Amino acid sequence: MSSDMEIKEFLTKAKEKDPVLGEITLTLRNLGRTNHPEAIEVIKYGGICLFDAGLLVGGFFQSKKHISVEFSEGANLEDPDGFLEGTGKFRRHLKIRTIDDIEGKKVAYYLKQAFHE
Repeated sequence: MSSDMEIKEFLTKAKEKDPVLGEITLTLRNLGRTNHPEAIEVIKYGGICLFDAGLLVGGFFQSKKHISVEFSEGANLEDPDGFLEGTGKFRRHLKIRTIDDIEGKKVAYYLKQAFHE
């Protein structure tokens, strides 16, 4: 488990790297914490990974032009709008380019499913 200080340092660096994407990462992190306070956050693989009951649920990863919201079992999630991307056996992701994409691509809906609620 990463400490709050490590998470804050990670978010500060994300904002320094790209203020817009850094703000999106912070907003996504807050969405996850608000709706899934049981999640354990770990800085790993260059992003914030979310664990529940010891299992990797997914995470938030900043690239050059978007934030990738990854779902470890994304292939099993309901995706009526076809927002999830990826063709792997299990993983799927959402590409978030703007703050509005968080609601527009229904990130909370997918997180809720990923946490099996």
